[in-house]
Amino acid sequence: DAFLQAVGGEKKFVEVSGPYFEKMQSFYGLIDNCTCAIIEMASSAGLPLVEGNKNPTKTTTYGVGELIRHAIDNGVKKIIVGLGGSSTNDGGTGCAAALGVKFINQQGQSFIPVGGTLSKIKQIDLSSRYQGLKEIDLITMCDIDNPLYGKEGAAYVFGPQKGANPKTVEFLDQNLKNL
Repeated sequence: DAFLQAVGGEKKFVEVSGPYFEKMQSFYGLIDNCTCAIIEMASSAGLPLVEGNKNPTKTTTYGVGELIRHAIDNGVKKIIVGLGGSSTNDGGTGCAAALGVKFINQQGQSFIPVGGTLSKIKQIDLSSRYQGLKEIDLITMCDIDNPLYGKEGAAYVFGPQKGANPKTVEFLDQNLKNL
């Protein structure tokens, strides 16, 4: 909304997967004559979408990947993703899965990881990743510089606001370390 207000543009509404894989309406902004998409992670994976039902062991960024894919399929050449405000702790694996990355478990089966299943990843297969990613500039924006895991990492610093108790924070941190 801030980008669109500052430089003009339009909202594009899209049905995607929400934080718990439920179908929902989300959106992204189009600027620069529809050549640049602005995607807010929170529009499909945000904390406000899970109020009263926070559980970062089960939420996904899959819808963010669907928004990225939709924007590319509709001709954008640049995508800017705002990373704040998510309800997730999946390390972006849901987003990657929506873009064709396969996460393989011990039994050789592909699955879509969430915060609670990152430890099940035994292999990552990039061979089916969405080829449209090669044609665009992808920029991410965030206002933090925390490491992925550890006492200053994603689970410890942001897990509690997403509904994680101390035991769950430790579990999520170990899963991120596996990732």
